[in-house]
Amino acid sequence: MAYSIEPTRPSRLPPDRWVRGIPVALQMLLALGLAAGALYLAEIYWTDIAGTARSLLYTVVHESGHALPEALSKDGEVTEMVFNLDGSGHVRSTGGSDTTLRVGLGLLLPVIVASFLMALGLMRLGLAGALGFIFIALFWLAVFFGREHDMRVFWTICYWAVPALIVAFMPWPLLRSTVVLVYALALAWGAIEALPYLHVEYVDAPMALVAGDEASSQASSTLTGEALEEEQVPSDIRQLADYWNAEDIAEARHYVQAVMIACAAMAAAWVVSFILRHRS
Repeated sequence: MAYSIEPTRPSRLPPDRWVRGIPVALQMLLALGLAAGALYLAEIYWTDIAGTARSLLYTVVHESGHALPEALSKDGEVTEMVFNLDGSGHVRSTGGSDTTLRVGLGLLLPVIVASFLMALGLMRLGLAGALGFIFIALFWLAVFFGREHDMRVFWTICYWAVPALIVAFMPWPLLRSTVVLVYALALAWGAIEALPYLHVEYVDAPMALVAGDEASSQASSTLTGEALEEEQVPSDIRQLADYWNAEDIAEARHYVQAVMIACAAMAAAWVVSFILRHRS
C-alpha cells in the first residue's frame, strides 16, 4: 500500500512574537486572560480609581469621535472639549461637519478602536506602533483638554498614556499584547456600560454652555442656541433620529447597534482567519 506524504508548509508566524510549538489560539487566550485578569484585579483592589479611570478612557474616545470630524472639516472648528471624572463630557464646535458623521462617530469610535486593538493584540501585529499611537493621542488630549477644568482628569489620562509608552519599548511580545488588550477590553467594557444611553432621548444640558455654541457628549449632546433655554437637550441618538426625520429613536439605535456588531464581527473574523492560517 502506497502512502502519500504531503510536505509540511512552514509556519509563517514571526518567530520574534510567538512561541513555537504552542498553538496560536492558546497563546491568544493567555494574553486575553492576563488582560482580563489585570482589569478584574484593578476593579477589586482599586475600585474607585479603576472604575473612574475606565469610565474616563471611554469618555475621552467618545468625545474625540465627536470632535474628529469637526477638526478635519474645512468649515468646522473645535472650540472646547471637556472630560469629567463622572464619565460625562461635551464638545463645543462650530458644526461645520456632517451631523451624521459628527454625532455617529462619537457613538461608534470606542467600539471601532476596541475592535481594532483587540484584533491587533490577539494577532500581535504592530503592537509597538499601536502603543506609541495610544500614548501620543492620550497625552496630547491630556495636555490640551485635560487640564482646563480639573487636573485630576489630566493625571488620570496620563495614567492611561504612560504605560503604553513604557511597554512599547519593552522586548516581550506577550506583555505588549496583554497591554494592548487591556485598552481594548476597557473600551469594550465602557461601550457595553454605555448601551443604555442609546435608549435615552434627552439629557441634562452642560452647565458651562452658553448661547450660540454647540456641544456633543455622552452625557450631553449637540446643542444649538434655540435649545439652550431648556434644562435638557437631545441626546446623540435623538439627534440622529431627528436628522434622519425619524420619529422613533429605535430606528437610529438599530443602525448604530448594527454597525457596532459589524465592527466586532470583522475583528473576530480577522482573528479567526489568522488562527486558521497559523495552527501550528
